[in-house]
Amino acid sequence: MKKFIPLVLLFSAALASCGGPILADAANDYYVTGNFAGWGDATEAVGTDGVKTFLMEAVSVNDRRVSSVKSAFKNPEFLYVKQIVLPSTAAGWDVKYVRTQDGAEQTFDGNLTVKVLQTATDSPVPVYWAQNLESGPVNNLTPSTLYMPPYVENPIYPGSGTWGDNPVALTAGTYTLVFGSQIFEGDTSAELFMGLVAVTA
Repeated sequence: MKKFIPLVLLFSAALASCGGPILADAANDYYVTGNFAGWGDATEAVGTDGVKTFLMEAVSVNDRRVSSVKSAFKNPEFLYVKQIVLPSTAAGWDVKYVRTQDGAEQTFDGNLTVKVLQTATDSPVPVYWAQNLESGPVNNLTPSTLYMPPYVENPIYPGSGTWGDNPVALTAGTYTLVFGSQIFEGDTSAELFMGLVAVTA
């Protein structure tokens, strides 16, 4: 038995290393929010199990929940996920975007809005609401499921939106929201990224 225990420990360590390091931001927490989550109230929402309802989880690049967008990662600094359900019920308000310069205007229900809040660790006070002016630009990993308005002060064409407007899911459904930071090709400093990966049964 004395010889067996070290072998078990070595095997467990090998499994952990296969998963890769957890890419957490030690100084900050991240919450998913939107109309469905009560906007700023998302940082203080707690479930019956005592767990923060909208707090995101730091993961490694080898986590199965990010496998479909993993090819976009180039040495990310931090990486977070959260499964969310964007309801098909009406919020009572909507947003309109023209997603391409020659495209038609589309209407999205308010319950499809989604953002990520950064707070200092264990603080309920948002530092930024990604995407907004303070967050800096957020690169869209999944344009087939998410519209991210351009990071500009004034629309680049009518209906495109700006950094002050809300990103939206294109349809209601269950998603894994992926959020993180990395240096993109051609950039000299880290930029944020966000994506909505559809969850299938």
